[in-house]
Amino acid sequence: MTGSMAILHIAVSVACVVGTIIVFRLEPVIALVLGAAYLGLATGQGYAGTTTAIAEGFGAVMAEIGLLIAFGVLLGALVQALGVPQRIAEVMLRGFGRKGVPYAHGLSLGVVLASVFADVLIVLSGPLTRHASSRLGRDGHGLLSGAAIIGITAGLVFVVPGTALMAVVGVLGIPVGQALLFALPVGAASIVISVFLYSLLIRMGLWSERHDELAPVAVAPGSGDAAGSGPAPARRADGPGAASRPADDTADDTADDTADDTADDTADDTAGAERPERRVPLVVLASPLIVTVTIIITGAVLGILGVSGVVVDVLGDIATALFIGVCLAYVLARRVLGRAELDAAVGTGMKTSGSILILTGVGGSFAELVGGTDAGDYLASLFDAGLASPVILTWIIAAVLHAAVGSITLGALTAVGIVAPVAEAAGPAGAVLIGLAALSGALFGGLPNANGFWLFKSVYELTVRGALKTYTLGPSISSVVSLGLLMGLWAVTV
Repeated sequence: MTGSMAILHIAVSVACVVGTIIVFRLEPVIALVLGAAYLGLATGQGYAGTTTAIAEGFGAVMAEIGLLIAFGVLLGALVQALGVPQRIAEVMLRGFGRKGVPYAHGLSLGVVLASVFADVLIVLSGPLTRHASSRLGRDGHGLLSGAAIIGITAGLVFVVPGTALMAVVGVLGIPVGQALLFALPVGAASIVISVFLYSLLIRMGLWSERHDELAPVAVAPGSGDAAGSGPAPARRADGPGAASRPADDTADDTADDTADDTADDTADDTAGAERPERRVPLVVLASPLIVTVTIIITGAVLGILGVSGVVVDVLGDIATALFIGVCLAYVLARRVLGRAELDAAVGTGMKTSGSILILTGVGGSFAELVGGTDAGDYLASLFDAGLASPVILTWIIAAVLHAAVGSITLGALTAVGIVAPVAEAAGPAGAVLIGLAALSGALFGGLPNANGFWLFKSVYELTVRGALKTYTLGPSISSVVSLGLLMGLWAVTV
């Protein structure tokens, strides 16, 4: 099959996956498997090849990030039960105000925590984002989710030791210090500008809480969950059945709810002095996260410095760092929380990680079938390094490749491989800017063929529409903004 037909079938399969989920409300797992099956059969990979690729793609994702997701979600559930995200959200609001929180959130995830594996950072930042966004008013979840993914992806490609940046730097043979001299300012500026532009779109009506966020699940009074998590969450006012309720019943329920809330608040305030977690400093409650991130950063820095040994191997293993964090959080939770609350937190983490693992693994199956086509080779053959500015050309190649294969790092590396002769001839500064152009382009167009799309959707509790408006749109804005910055630097320095 020709490369052009492979591209067409990839586009059709992605469109069908998104369309069936949004229009027909088909379960994403089913839609992904059907889309992957169509792609494999349509591109000539055969029934046996298609089923094998689906299994291998699922297994490859589980081998690469399965433990990271499981440990990360469990760690997040434990620190959430300890009240860490809620208290950090309050600190952020007091320190930066409502208008400053999105910028602080994006910069902290993109610059301060750039060394943390992107998928892990998505998992760990989810609870904090949800709690902080609830205090930002209408459309706050959409705004802060977009700011978060803008920061996470910018850190991946523009801040040392972001994995994508380090891969491109290694391929081009660029000194890390020289790359950071250009990359860090571009990354920080693109985060700030992109969050500003994204917030403008939110204010213009981009976000719909009803259609872009997952509604709370209604639970019958007293039923709770298997772990005994307490009172049932309320159904949204616009949920099914809300319009059919008599006005008198609604008024009575409102009065009852108000009275119950007042009584609950009074009881909570009375018992507040006795609750042990109220007396524990935030730095202690957050210590599992602090230790985990410190281990990951230390391992990354030692790796850059060329230090080797058993200790470095342990520190450099992200799954080990997360497991240490889980153990610390579990010990702390046993001392601070009641047994029922601890069991509920662990049960929630196990349940949540299971659904995320399945959805992310199936996304890996889809990506495996895309990789089985010759779409990448065909796209590479379409470009000639002499047709346009090297920065623009490289950006276009990386953007198209990322949309096709669903990987930021792979898209950037392939683009750099194509334009490597041009980069070598452009001098030290030019080579850096061409490498950064590949990374910038690879931020564009994160589609459902990326397993990160489904991970982000699940952890941030978004619909497919909501994920497209955040995971896809946010980094795409950052991609275009950073391209403009790189073109300016090219004009000045080369």
